Amino acid sequence: MEKKYPFIDNMVPTSCTASKAILSMRSLANIYKKHLQKHQITQSQLGIMMMLGHFKEIAQADLGRYMMLERSTVSRDLKRLIENGYLEREGAVNKLTIHITEKGLDHLEAILPDWEKAREESEAILGEDGLQALDLVLSKLNPQP
Repeated sequence: MEKKYPFIDNMVPTSCTASKAILSMRSLANIYKKHLQKHQITQSQLGIMMMLGHFKEIAQADLGRYMMLERSTVSRDLKRLIENGYLEREGAVNKLTIHITEKGLDHLEAILPDWEKAREESEAILGEDGLQALDLVLSKLNPQP
């Protein structure tokens, strides 16, 4: 007698909500990667640089929380950005503050025109309805108090 796998038999992989979100993210990430590869920076590192370009300085713990990044990701990205002289870390171990350096501001300024090209390409592909859909999804998953 053949063994039955009712959950597997009824599974439709393309109906998975997480898979749809991950595939969407990968598609968008590939657009950004294409435009940003010459700057040798990951999307995660660029996000950190952009936050610091805006705020100039931020507590390391807050950075991870705001960006919804794992501690290990923040630490790994910060290590490379600090080694390159783009950021500096100050303070006690439990109260670390990160700030952007002049070199970091210069590097970020050089990256942003290519980031803008990636953003424009993404927006052109998604269209107004796609952008509104992303905003709606984000508001449902991350409601702000």
